Amino acid sequence: MVSKYRPPCPIIAMTPSLSTWRQLSLIWGVTPCICPITTELEKLVENAISLIKRESLVESGDNIVITSGVPLGEPGSTNMLNVLRIGNVIGKGMSLVRKRLTAPVCRAESPEEAIAKISEDKILVIKKSTKEYIPALEAAGAIITEENGLTSHAGVISLNRGVPCITGVSGIMDQVEDGMIITVDGIPGLVYMGRAY
Repeated sequence: MVSKYRPPCPIIAMTPSLSTWRQLSLIWGVTPCICPITTELEKLVENAISLIKRESLVESGDNIVITSGVPLGEPGSTNMLNVLRIGNVIGKGMSLVRKRLTAPVCRAESPEEAIAKISEDKILVIKKSTKEYIPALEAAGAIITEENGLTSHAGVISLNRGVPCITGVSGIMDQVEDGMIITVDGIPGLVYMGRAY
């Protein structure tokens, strides 16, 4: 259906079926990909985005339009349109908790500043965690530190609380400001600008 309008952008079609993949390869402008099936829409979108990133079909900062149908797997039920931006990576480090959070930044230069500004819906960004930061670390929705060390105060508290924490993100304090929306992805240990997939 999208192909008949001959859009100038690439069309990437996901399918779990090998026979459908073969048929899609005959349609104008379509790049078919085999993608594992799932019953959860969010997981399906994550799988598709991971696949097209791995195959280098998109780059950071690209906008993508996803069409799908709910309930999943029923032919002719295309009723969803979603526009997403592929994330721009601003930092990489180490992580123990394999979770993701998109939230505003709470950037702090001192423990007092961190304790005064932090809330559960914010990502705390600090240079180095010390015991004075513990009340702020315990209140944050996620933590990013420039200091290396999964056994630091930040790493241990995040592991106990089950919140994402990325340590060893060099220069992150210079790249973020209070209130800026970022995404912390504890699976690969990446920090993205804005909401990322």
